[in-house]
Amino acid sequence: MSDVPHQDVLTEEQSQAWEEAARLIITARCEAAAILTRSKVEPVPDSGWFGNPCNAKLPFPPYPRCGCSNYSGDGGPCTTLIRVPETGPGSLHPLVPCSHGRTQHLET
Repeated sequence: MSDVPHQDVLTEEQSQAWEEAARLIITARCEAAAILTRSKVEPVPDSGWFGNPCNAKLPFPPYPRCGCSNYSGDGGPCTTLIRVPETGPGSLHPLVPCSHGRTQHLET
């Protein structure tokens, strides 16, 4: 589930515009964090102002938010590894890719 307004009624062109805008915002946040790191400003926050945490809800009750703290990838689905909740006896809480899109990683 996405927090993109009216995603179900967007045209292909509008969907592409959302994705491009998300790419620009994520790139700018990464560059801003790199500037602070190079100037030895510590600590650069992992999330919050410079982070791009996933806002998607997972597809099982109680529908928690995805545990991804920051988008990583090359424009496609996020490749940041998250730990999925226990799914039954013997579950090892496997790490799996977030797999949500860039637009779902925007707080603003």
